[in-house]
Amino acid sequence: MFLALHRLMKAAVLGLMLAACWWLWTKREAARPLVDYYQVWEAAGYREPEPLPRLKGTVTRAVSDTSLYLRDDRGRVWAVGLTGFFGVDPATRDPRLRRLAAESRTNLNALAGQPVELAFTQTNANRTALGYLYVGTNQFGLAEEFVLAGRWRAAPEGLRPLPLTEQVRLRAAERAARSNQRGLWAPDPSESSP
Repeated sequence: MFLALHRLMKAAVLGLMLAACWWLWTKREAARPLVDYYQVWEAAGYREPEPLPRLKGTVTRAVSDTSLYLRDDRGRVWAVGLTGFFGVDPATRDPRLRRLAAESRTNLNALAGQPVELAFTQTNANRTALGYLYVGTNQFGLAEEFVLAGRWRAAPEGLRPLPLTEQVRLRAAERAARSNQRGLWAPDPSESSP
């Protein structure tokens, strides 16, 4: 009798352990932001990056899906490349991706005349710059919206100058775009068979 109870108890404990492991496995996405934050923190050398210098101005027009012209407060026009992201390859022949790039350029053109801030990583004497664009009072930048819509892919190396919380949010936005198959990750309708 005692041996049967002992075996039954071992089976119950093992069953509870398996149920707990299964529950943890199904809740693994809840821990993803913590994993992202650790990976970003590790890549940044266990320190918060220094704040980037900012330039205030207004968007005049978009040149491509990741570059635009910006007029600063002094009236000078800057050619700005939005860094840290990959848009659609301009040489692509895929009509779906070309349409996505055109839509992204249209969305950037919709910002014309709006006050923006450019947190720049590089500027040159000929008024060209690379950086991250913040529209109005949006503290997480334009990039989060574009990445979440699947218009841009985040480049982890290019995001390192950003604050850690912003990097984590951009990783989460890209993961959401991938899982929901938006934009660049949308299935190609020509590949589906009837």
